[in-house]
Amino acid sequence: GTLLREMMEDPLLTQYSVVMIDEAHERSLATDMLLGLLRKVQRRRPELRIIVSSATLAAHELAAYFTAGMPSLDAPLRPGAPACHAPAILSIEGRTYPVEVQYLEGACGD
Repeated sequence: GTLLREMMEDPLLTQYSVVMIDEAHERSLATDMLLGLLRKVQRRRPELRIIVSSATLAAHELAAYFTAGMPSLDAPLRPGAPACHAPAILSIEGRTYPVEVQYLEGACGD
């Protein structure tokens, strides 16, 4: 919500060079609106770096969302236009640990 409020004052986020959205898999109206607005900002400011982190989000679909409609990587750029790069997708594998559930035989005293 904070970044959305800031975008009301500065729609192109000119004070930022990088924006990171954490826990994007916990979708909300605010997160979805922010991702949509950041996609529009990225069209006007290709130098803006957007980092999206998520434990479960489908990374390739999200990358396709942000690159849809962008010039092809093979297409010749007009002079002075910033280069278009494919988004990097990093995957960091987590560890799982065994969980042991134990129950009391009776109620606990106070």
